[in-house]
Amino acid sequence: MHWSVELTADFTYIRLPGPSGRYHGNYSQKKLKEWAERLQRWATQLSRIYVYFNNDQGGYAIENARSLERLCGGWAVRAKQPLSSAA
Repeated sequence: MHWSVELTADFTYIRLPGPSGRYHGNYSQKKLKEWAERLQRWATQLSRIYVYFNNDQGGYAIENARSLERLCGGWAVRAKQPLSSAA
């Protein structure tokens, strides 16, 4: 399934339920690299990027998240500007 992508806020939340969309399966390095490139482009425009891997069946979620983080150069979640503390 393919969705159009349009940034409409200063943050994004991406839910990745597995390559089949059925909460299992292992994302290929090619697909993770595509996401990493997209996230790196968006990082200059967004204050926060949240990525949630929900492909837990088979235990792929954690490894896919770690692989994506490595492909993004090691950064996890960074803001364009520091968030101010609530008073």
